[in-house]
Amino acid sequence: MHLDYQSLDGRGVTADTVRVYSKGRVVKTFAFRHADSDAFTFYFASWRAPKRIRAPLKFCVRSTDAAGNKSNNACARIVLR
Repeated sequence: MHLDYQSLDGRGVTADTVRVYSKGRVVKTFAFRHADSDAFTFYFASWRAPKRIRAPLKFCVRSTDAAGNKSNNACARIVLR
């Protein structure tokens, strides 16, 4: 599945960290290095959910700009079907 998100900065460069949580515990972390960002583009992290996972899931994204400023976590629920 794709965990879609948007990331933008005034200068157009961000590094993103995407974390998947199950019951408050981190089950997967993706770290993307500083790269150009575009406000009109959706970015994604590909993740295959374990078959036996049944807990409520969410993913959170945090971006850092080239100066080292960090955003707040932005989170969304994951619904498995």
